[in-house]
Amino acid sequence: MVKRKTSTNNTSRVRVRVESDKDEEILGTNKLELRKLKRIREQEESLKISYRRQEELERQELERLAWVSSSLAACRLEIQAAEMFRKQVEALKKRELEKRLISLGYTFNPDDGILLHHHLREKCLENALGFYAILEEADVYAKHPQNLIENYRALAAGNVGYFFTRSRPNETQPDTSTGTDHVQAGHWIFGKELDVLHQGEKVGVKQLLEYCAAGAKTRYKIIEYRLDPCPDNLKDGPWFLCKLYNDGSYMEVQR
Repeated sequence: MVKRKTSTNNTSRVRVRVESDKDEEILGTNKLELRKLKRIREQEESLKISYRRQEELERQELERLAWVSSSLAACRLEIQAAEMFRKQVEALKKRELEKRLISLGYTFNPDDGILLHHHLREKCLENALGFYAILEEADVYAKHPQNLIENYRALAAGNVGYFFTRSRPNETQPDTSTGTDHVQAGHWIFGKELDVLHQGEKVGVKQLLEYCAAGAKTRYKIIEYRLDPCPDNLKDGPWFLCKLYNDGSYMEVQR
């Protein structure tokens, strides 16, 4: 009986030792898994920090690009404003020189071919015109001729003024009012179109328009010029050139 008890005790010790080894093995495995899990979490945290840094860098880059874009836009506006100011200054200098020459007796009196081939063509093609360029742009037919001559008297030497315009009256509806507070309303009546030649070639047509008010032709007349044929590469459509003058005549016409 004593021997049998010893054997049982030995078996129990072996079983306990085996179970203890298993527990240690499991514990070691768990520790290894925990270390792996910790390492994975550390990597995830590192990636999150890296992502946050990348997002911050991208945000800063976007802000920098937005600032650069706004700065470029502001520079473009400043350049455009400076260019516009330069053109205005040049136009004023040219106008002052023209006024001085007119006051000294010089007159701007080009023939029809020059008006069409040089001034109107260059205007339509948006090319830079030289000295004595026609600078005035006005809605000629929507204003009373007396107002036009009064407003641009400095260049209307001898009651003659030159204007660029994009609009023209409607021949089928000629009674469009052009009256103001201090002048009587009237309308333009159309004459016949005539060809204009320059160096033997047709460069355009001209048409006489007479201002009619209160059933009578007045002393105000316009010779309207337009290119014919018109260039194909116009950016914003054609211009018309108007020569407004006062011939001093006044005759009655039928209503």
